[in-house]
Amino acid sequence: MHFNLLLPVFLVLVFSHGCVKSESRLATVHGRVTRDGRPVPGAQLLFMPPGERVATGVTNPDGHYQLSTLDENDGAVVGQHLVAIIHRPSIPVPPMSGSPSAIPEPGVDDDRVDDDWVSLIPDKYANSNDPQLSVRIDAGDNKIDFNFKNEPKEGEAYSPVVR
Repeated sequence: MHFNLLLPVFLVLVFSHGCVKSESRLATVHGRVTRDGRPVPGAQLLFMPPGERVATGVTNPDGHYQLSTLDENDGAVVGQHLVAIIHRPSIPVPPMSGSPSAIPEPGVDDDRVDDDWVSLIPDKYANSNDPQLSVRIDAGDNKIDFNFKNEPKEGEAYSPVVR
């Protein structure tokens, strides 16, 4: 009879301990994404720790972001992360012809739209299946900036400045 009373209490303790442990391993993560020193608004960030829950964030108009894992702005799991940064801008690059009518309106279902939009982040950093960036999240407050520069000429090495 005592077993029937203790089992629910035991299960509550076990499962609540797991939840507290997971949340206590989160650390705040914020920073800025820029290209040649200018903010990159609307970039989506994925911080992917091996075997753990992914943290996500989106840059504001000034390029600043704050990561969320379980709740809004709660941060990311402490440890090593692979990072993907995806940028699909909401403002099209005008075509070379200069004709205003050739610029697609945002949200228009048109085959031209994909060709007229330019990402400020090189595509190789947007691939979440083969991430090219890696960062370490420590306990406490983490400020991690990503500054992308124009791609180098052929034969030169390149990687974004991460701090």
